[in-house]
Amino acid sequence: VEMMRAQLRAMVPSGFEPDDDVYIVKGLFSGLKGTIKDVVDDLVVSVEVTMPLGSLTKLTNIPKVFLSKDPQHE
Repeated sequence: VEMMRAQLRAMVPSGFEPDDDVYIVKGLFSGLKGTIKDVVDDLVVSVEVTMPLGSLTKLTNIPKVFLSKDPQHE
């Protein structure tokens, strides 16, 4: 189990910090852009996501593997 956890940590993208703009590439908010508000732990960050047309803003915790800084993944 510990070996699998270490492998998962190696797969998780690093370098995400508060106020970074990110693109959500998997999950419920896939295809949307957000802003990191807090780093929860090694695997999860808190992201503020604004829905299209700015009608709703949601603060949610998202696994780092669901995020990209690259707009090509949008």
